[in-house]
Amino acid sequence: MVAGETPMQAGVREAKEELGLSLRPEDMVEIHKYYADWDDGTGLILHVFGCAVDLPEGGLRPDAREVNAVKLVSFEEYYDAVMWNKDEAFGVAMKTYEAACRDAGQEG
Repeated sequence: MVAGETPMQAGVREAKEELGLSLRPEDMVEIHKYYADWDDGTGLILHVFGCAVDLPEGGLRPDAREVNAVKLVSFEEYYDAVMWNKDEAFGVAMKTYEAACRDAGQEG
């Protein structure tokens, strides 16, 4: 994030810079927030957003300076990959979002 930017604005900007995706904030849904305070005085604030997008005609355009690889996967593959930490609240939030997308006829 840059100064004065909201987490959602940062997500929109980063998607454009790193993948060439043009997202609109009104299409994004905040799925989960996570806060951690670590013993060394540092911490983490994580915002997870989701949105349904149509891939650009030429596909994604990853910026090689910021992105090592891109792989399109199903929701289940993504879910399995990110649930290594067994964060139950995050898992519930992800499953709820996926179900809402499915019910709306969208891919998350």
